[in-house]
Amino acid sequence: MYKHDFRVEDPGYFQTHYDRTKTSVGVVHLGVGSFHRAHQAVYIDNFMDKSEQLGWAIAGVNLRRESSLDLRKLKQRNGEYFLKTLASNSDSRFQLVRSHKSFFDWTENPHDAEQIIAQPTVQIISVTVTESGYLLGEDGLLDVDKVLNKSMSKGHDDGTVYEYLMKALKRRKDLCKLPLTVLCCDNLRDNGNMLRRNMELYLEAFGEKDLNAWMQDNVSFPSSMVDRITPKPIQFHSQEVEKKFGIRNDFTIHSEDFIQWVITDDFRGQRPELELAGVSFVKDVSPYEEAKIRILNGSHLGLVHLAALKGFDTYDEAVIDPELSTFFDLLLEKEVIPTLDQNSPIDLKAYAGSVKKRFQNWQIADGLPRIAMDGYSKFRQFLLPTLEGCFDRGINPECSIKSVACWYVLLKKVADGSSSFNYQDPYFSFLKPYLQPGMEQQFARIPEIWCDLPQRHPEFPKLVEAEIKHFLNRFKE
Repeated sequence: MYKHDFRVEDPGYFQTHYDRTKTSVGVVHLGVGSFHRAHQAVYIDNFMDKSEQLGWAIAGVNLRRESSLDLRKLKQRNGEYFLKTLASNSDSRFQLVRSHKSFFDWTENPHDAEQIIAQPTVQIISVTVTESGYLLGEDGLLDVDKVLNKSMSKGHDDGTVYEYLMKALKRRKDLCKLPLTVLCCDNLRDNGNMLRRNMELYLEAFGEKDLNAWMQDNVSFPSSMVDRITPKPIQFHSQEVEKKFGIRNDFTIHSEDFIQWVITDDFRGQRPELELAGVSFVKDVSPYEEAKIRILNGSHLGLVHLAALKGFDTYDEAVIDPELSTFFDLLLEKEVIPTLDQNSPIDLKAYAGSVKKRFQNWQIADGLPRIAMDGYSKFRQFLLPTLEGCFDRGINPECSIKSVACWYVLLKKVADGSSSFNYQDPYFSFLKPYLQPGMEQQFARIPEIWCDLPQRHPEFPKLVEAEIKHFLNRFKE
């Protein structure tokens, strides 16, 4: 634990100096992972320091049993941890992040984790549970059967964000009655409206008519776009903190120095003046959201499986490989950018160029398994719109098709044990039957991933099959 007057005389060190003992919880965050701690928590830490408005500290809530140990360790350290930001020019900076006030583990103490939402000081529930945490169906809405099965399972190991929100909002309605904002910060298109619609479906499924009505009158769900490359933590940076500052902290995380947060200005409760810390509040977040999801996330996903098949370990190494660098450029120039809104307020070509430079940051060393994980959920969000846009405009989506094929080949190799790549996906068991010989076109017809694209453009499965055969032959043992 580090007190608020902790000082280090080092030009590469920064910490805020507000009095943590005077803070109160204004934000409850669901999913206290590395990205949240490198992004939302940093913005709020800097905001409270600049504004001296101390009513916006964070209460972190864990929803997954597998993260319980990390949460306990963070709690033991008073919620403080180091963030190392890394620039491509070799500059780096350490920040002691201090914005977390308390922690609750819903898997161990559901009462307290839900009760925090009833505190009148709480104005915002922010959420980062990854794309797969929303259990979306073929139509992009909540798969009610799937989520009901998980919610009715014994205990809270398999609890969902919807179950938590239902129970917590019920406490808010019954005990506090004050309005508030639920702020989705995951990489999903129109994420605020998505979460609002799915919460309505969930409450309907459970017969919660009164809560649903109260929610529609008292809870807003603004959309947001978040951006900061945050790799999986490595022990090296924690050891560096101990060596430089004489402090042991096993929860040091690292990220790039770039950071961005754009939010629709639609808050039902009070809104913090986060613009003082660099957050942008806009009427319509969709142009920023679409550019980020399609260009940054899309190119991340589009390249990663071929990079893994070629034996690379990190993305910065992969994106400077001559073949992969050309592939990256063609994917964005010929397929992604032409299928985006050309009236976007963003200079799309300039943004694509900046993204590639960020990906080349050798200090980040972003591991390919982190980027490749959850392909079942990511392909629909990040690459399917490009495929649809290309087919609808008569553009040959050659790179996108190759991306799909390389994903398939990597999955197949992981499944049969010929690759040791650490691929993680909660839907891997669902995908495995499609990896059998002769199932290539069926893979390209999975409606939960490709929607109605194979029906509208029957050439899609055939093109995928041809590329799968090509890459299977190229990367055969």
